[in-house]
Amino acid sequence: MSEKDFKIVEIDHGFCRIVYVALNEDGKKVYYCLQDEGENCGGVVCYRTCGPDHEPSYPIVYARNRFEVPTGNSLIETAVRDYLAVKE
Repeated sequence: MSEKDFKIVEIDHGFCRIVYVALNEDGKKVYYCLQDEGENCGGVVCYRTCGPDHEPSYPIVYARNRFEVPTGNSLIETAVRDYLAVKE
């Protein structure tokens, strides 16, 4: 994988998550999401997703600088943009 290889495919305002796609080593699409769990539950969390509805499956860790940054002004886009801006 290379820089910014996690590309936005869906912004789900109802579930406060942004769905991303990246290609794995075999060239297959793999889906992830950055979901806002709220301040009391850890804030934005990165998940591997499963199924056609991109439901979060389990939390994972990836370098934040590899994710495409959302440009809108919705609550989830602002939260994810702030999360991605934090230096690791």
